[in-house]
This record gives sequence, C-alpha cells and structure tokens, in this order.
Amino acid sequence: MKRKRKNFGGIDFGIRSSSGIGVFSSCLVAAECLLFLAAVYYSYLKQGQAGMKIGAIGFLVFVLSVVGTVSGGYGLSREGYHHGADLFGLIGNGIILIGICVLFVIGTMQGI
Repeated sequence: MKRKRKNFGGIDFGIRSSSGIGVFSSCLVAAECLLFLAAVYYSYLKQGQAGMKIGAIGFLVFVLSVVGTVSGGYGLSREGYHHGADLFGLIGNGIILIGICVLFVIGTMQGI
C-alpha cells in the first residue's frame, strides 16, 4: 500500500510526524533549563546560603536529564517518525547532564 502524502501549496509532506517520546524529551530540556535558572536566582536571593534546597533542585535536574537523554535515544531508535525532536532532546539533555556533572565535580573539589 502506498503512503498517503499531504500537499500544502505545492510542497509535499509525508504523513510521518514527530514521536511523542521525542517531544517529551524536548519538553524536559525546557523544564530543566527553567529549574536551573530558578535555582540560580534563588541562590542569588539567599546570597549563597540555600544549600539543601539548591542541591535538591540540582539533583532533580540531574534525574530529569538522565530520563530525557534515555528517552531521546529511545526515540531515535524508533522508525517511521521524524527525528528532529528526538535529536534536540538527546543533545539538549546531554549538554545539561554534562554541565550538572561538571558543577558537581567543581563543588566536590572546593571541599578538598
């Protein structure tokens, strides 16, 4: 059976769409960025004296970035979908994950 194609103004678009898991991964990137910026702002308001709350938010961002990286990778392995959202989610979550790990290492080296 031949795939149906949509025609918008003479431009053909296939019937494939973005995978839901890729959109989820991309939304996690936005949520992680907002949480990280909120943690930085809260730390600024408390003049650096908000240790446990900032640590909890940082750990939440870490867990969300791991979930987003795994879901982005899983979305890339699925066939029949556009992979733009999957790729964006995978790269964005990977960058955030590396950034959080670097901040953790810098923080532990400050205590030595």
